[in-house]
Amino acid sequence: MINKKYSEFLPSMEAAEELMAQVESVSKDIDLLKSCIDNEVQRNLHEAVTEYAKLKQQLEKNTAVINMLQHLQAFDRAMEEYHKALQQKKYETSAKQLGKARASVEALKAWNIQDLPLLRALTSEITVQRENLIYHLGEEWKQLAVWKLPPAKEVTGMQSFLTTALHLTGGESKEEKGMPSPLLSSVLQALAIQGELPKKIKLFGQVLLKYVLKPLIVYPSLVVEVSEHLEVGTVLSLQSKENHSERPTPADVYAKILLVLKTLHKHLFDIAAGEKKVSAILGDQIWEEMSDCIIRECLLHSIPTNSSQLASYDTVIKETEDFERHLKEMGYLSGDSTDLLKYARNVNCHFASKKCQDVIVAARKLMTSEMHNTVKISPDYKLSLPKLPSHGNKEKQEGKRSGQCDQQILENEKQLGQRTLCLPVCRISESVQQLMELAIKTLSEAVGSSPQCAVQLFYTTRNIFHLFYDVVPTYHKDNLLKFPHLSAIQHNNCMFLAHHLLTLGHQFRPHLPLKDGVAYFVDLVPGFRKLGAQCFVAQMNVQKAEMLERLSTARNFSNLDDEDNYTAASKAVRQVIHQLKRLGKVWQDVLPVNIYCKSMGTLLNTAISELINKVTMLEDISTEDGERLHTLCQTIIEEGPLVFTPLPDESKNKKYQEEVPVYVKKWMTFKELSMVLQASLQEIVDRWAEGKGPLAQEFSSNEMKSLIRALFQNTDRRAVALNKIKNDSKVELPALSPTMQLGTIARWEKKEGDKINEGDLIAEVETDKATVGFEMLEECYLAKILVPEGTRDVPIGSVICITVDSPDLIPVFKDFTLEKLAALTPSTTAAGAATPAPSAASSTPSPPQAPGSSYPPHMKILLPALSPTMTMGTVQRWEKKVGEKLNEGDLLAEIETDKATIGFEVQEEGYLAKIMVSEGTRDVPLGTPLCIMVEKESDIQAFADYVETGVATSTPPAPAPVAAPSAPAAPVAAPVAAPAAAAAARKGRVFASPLAKKLAAEKGIDLAQVTGSGPDGRVTKKDIENFVPAKAAPPPGVPAAAPTPARAPAAPAVAPVPTGTFTDIPISNIRKVIAQRLMQSKQTIPHYYLSVDVNMEQVLDLRKELNEEVKADNIKLSVNDFIIKASALACLKVPEANSSWMDTVIRQNHVVDVSVAVSTPNGLITPIVFNAHIKGLAAISKDITALAAKAREGKLQPHEFQGGTFTVSNLGMYGIKNFSAIINPPQSCILAVGGSEKRLLPADNEKG
Repeated sequence: MINKKYSEFLPSMEAAEELMAQVESVSKDIDLLKSCIDNEVQRNLHEAVTEYAKLKQQLEKNTAVINMLQHLQAFDRAMEEYHKALQQKKYETSAKQLGKARASVEALKAWNIQDLPLLRALTSEITVQRENLIYHLGEEWKQLAVWKLPPAKEVTGMQSFLTTALHLTGGESKEEKGMPSPLLSSVLQALAIQGELPKKIKLFGQVLLKYVLKPLIVYPSLVVEVSEHLEVGTVLSLQSKENHSERPTPADVYAKILLVLKTLHKHLFDIAAGEKKVSAILGDQIWEEMSDCIIRECLLHSIPTNSSQLASYDTVIKETEDFERHLKEMGYLSGDSTDLLKYARNVNCHFASKKCQDVIVAARKLMTSEMHNTVKISPDYKLSLPKLPSHGNKEKQEGKRSGQCDQQILENEKQLGQRTLCLPVCRISESVQQLMELAIKTLSEAVGSSPQCAVQLFYTTRNIFHLFYDVVPTYHKDNLLKFPHLSAIQHNNCMFLAHHLLTLGHQFRPHLPLKDGVAYFVDLVPGFRKLGAQCFVAQMNVQKAEMLERLSTARNFSNLDDEDNYTAASKAVRQVIHQLKRLGKVWQDVLPVNIYCKSMGTLLNTAISELINKVTMLEDISTEDGERLHTLCQTIIEEGPLVFTPLPDESKNKKYQEEVPVYVKKWMTFKELSMVLQASLQEIVDRWAEGKGPLAQEFSSNEMKSLIRALFQNTDRRAVALNKIKNDSKVELPALSPTMQLGTIARWEKKEGDKINEGDLIAEVETDKATVGFEMLEECYLAKILVPEGTRDVPIGSVICITVDSPDLIPVFKDFTLEKLAALTPSTTAAGAATPAPSAASSTPSPPQAPGSSYPPHMKILLPALSPTMTMGTVQRWEKKVGEKLNEGDLLAEIETDKATIGFEVQEEGYLAKIMVSEGTRDVPLGTPLCIMVEKESDIQAFADYVETGVATSTPPAPAPVAAPSAPAAPVAAPVAAPAAAAAARKGRVFASPLAKKLAAEKGIDLAQVTGSGPDGRVTKKDIENFVPAKAAPPPGVPAAAPTPARAPAAPAVAPVPTGTFTDIPISNIRKVIAQRLMQSKQTIPHYYLSVDVNMEQVLDLRKELNEEVKADNIKLSVNDFIIKASALACLKVPEANSSWMDTVIRQNHVVDVSVAVSTPNGLITPIVFNAHIKGLAAISKDITALAAKAREGKLQPHEFQGGTFTVSNLGMYGIKNFSAIINPPQSCILAVGGSEKRLLPADNEKG
């Protein structure tokens, strides 16, 4: 078995060994071959690659040379063909061959061999040959179209164009009729190939337009003549033909232009140059300018001037369509619709525009014409209206309706006259009458026109009147002021137009296609009436000024016993009468009679009023003066009525001369004055008739007394007469503030029977702003008080008291009441009824209020308005107890208003008898009695049980947190123990009337240095006038900020321990009002915020430096002081920031009062630094320190925080960088100031 296996294995092993030997041999061959490849083949391969690259580069170079040679060959062949064709005048072939040569050169340039001298030479040759070809083509073009033009300097009119001619030698082909000659086609094609054809056609088109087409359009006498000549070919020339029309018709223009263009198309331009015909190129060049010229010079003037001619204009439209169709057939025009055809088709719009333009031009011509050419207008005058088309069905329906109602016509028994609404007789300018007729004619044209045209014509008619409103007053301005005649005519013109504008729109309204709501002409009526009135009033003012100037030369009509003075006065009076007579003649038959009489009456009244004033101002009139004054007055009385001559017929003027008192308001006064100048004392007294005579109707008692004193010497008889000239005066409640409507009589400063001197305070009236003193301006006696103290809501103009000149008249008014006053003067019934009568209190059943009861004399102290917006208040604390003595200026109570907690001071001495509103009572209305004060201490007990009807003795609210502040007793006891200190603190307060305060401010007088002579030591006007400042008196010091006997600090009050989950804190009136006002400000004022960073480094350095200087004066300047000063100065430069919104106006303030926001425990308040723009930093710092302290202590007075023109709110001390402040109305601006911080900033130079 083994042998068998061995014998089988042995052959296999031998075969394997043999195979191994072969493999080894093959492996050796492979290694040998690899070694051979590495050593020999690879080296040969690298050499082969290098050789291949060289061969390839050589091949490319050879190929390039071959291509270059081919291009050079093509260039040479093309140039040969070009020269050959050029010699044979085959210009199209020359141009094409030149193009091939250029293509060969361009191909050579693509090989980037521009520096090759050969290429530069070839390029130069191409350029030379192209210019040569263009030159030959230009010469041929000049032969094909030869222009004969007039010299440029002679082109001034139609005759100069008669020398224009165009010779066309291209003509048709001799072989084929109707085809262009080969030369012409060759030239044009060559020009097109070279890109020169558009230039040639453009130049040709410009000459054609200037010398042929435009003259043919403009001058109707020019015609075109086309003639054929064997030598020169076709000649196109311009000839003159007699034609009398100013403008050519569209048909003639179209025919002449078509003849020219057809000739050019036949002999020159009926050739295709590339993709476009030459005629199309010419059309593109000339069409726009030619069509504009046709529209401007022909179609514009062919538009009808009347709507009836519009239908015939269809012929022009058809002619225009045919004209464009022929141009399209010849290739001059492409497109469906052109501007020319659109213009012709839009004839309605152009008709309206032309009509409107003509109307406005005509209207302006009428407005600038002379005004003095007038026509007379009578009440029977009517504008002639054209017959308007009927309404059709509407009229039938109205006819039926009127037929049904014929039997039921209801008429008023009394009807207006036929001339009720007619214009009065007057004269107007003829041009204005023509202007009105022009407007009616224009509206009539609109009725028969298309809707678009009708609307345009309607608004043109409105523009006529707008133009009159603007042009006439401006164009005739100087003449209207210089000539009274023209101003009267202008007044009548405006009234005439206004009268007819009232109905003009309604007459045409049914026939015009206008929308509902269009104003037509009625809205213009007030403007024309105002224009006429303003013109005439200006003339009246000129006449018044002249009259017063003449009267000013009369030397005040004084010392007329001097002949020169009398001559001057007499001359002035005669000049005034002459002026009035001249005006009467100028305005005669021009103005309507009523206007004439009113105008002359006004002027005469001006003259006699001036004379009355001058005479009544005289302090001494001698007998001779009186006689001469009487003579002058009689001259005016006799000749004054004669100036009223409104009608040319003198017999009809007598009626108006008798009605002089109707038109001259002061006529009867003047006649009474004339009588007084010659009357005796007894006659004057008789005509006065105890204030009931004619003299008393014209003069007041003071005026009459002044005249008597001037006319008569100081004798007993004069004294008796003066004593008989008596009168009573009804004193009405005046408006003591701009917004005052009602007032409350807080206190009467005078009693019935007291004498009142000029400037004396008679009452204190509580307005909507403050309690203001009411002063009398003349001496008198208080006879009767009609409105008692405490009466609320008294309307302005209500009679509050009666004054008389003499104490003897006082008993007459003892029982006088408002009811009797109303019965005597019905016109004041309403005012009297609105004013509470004194008897109302006596009818009340409550004994404490009934006059004449057992209560001793007393005064009810009412809650006043302590701020302008205050409507109610809260009694925070009573500073005085019942029974305590009250001195003038003592603090009675602290009242919380909507602005702040303010001390309520007593104005006079007395004793506190009864407190009717307890501490803590909230929302007490203004005018509510707070307490009762008596003069004597013994009268206190009488009011122990006093109850005010209608006023409950309210108690403070139940919750403990509200009543807690008033619980401690110690703070109240301290002020009572030291009344002297309290009085000393109030010693600096000065009471003065408003007039005295004003005078003191004007004269720079410190009121503290003036001794008052009025009630309670009040400073009056006389005290200021008689004041002589002490030379050595030191300047008044600033009152010490000693605490008034007011509330104790809040620190001693022990805060209750909070219980529950929350605590309700009552909202004070201040916080409530602040919330409301700021919410209103944010909602109604458009806020926009601007932020800017300011470099404060220099300010801080300056502050540090200044603080060192004022350190000795105990002044420390803050950053806020600098901000306030800077803001004030900035407000002067930007007045818009220093303005106030006053609902109807924006008030720009000329002083800067800066409000500074201060936070207090009770809320926000803004004390004011007045006149911050003129105060120094130290003064501002002192003001801020004092105001802030008073604000936090609740001691600010209303005038210290009400008003302001600009507000500063600074939160920088709390580290706040930026915040949005809310504007304090009615101011317009607020400055929100944040904190300062140190920053690294680049230097302000080139290096940064």
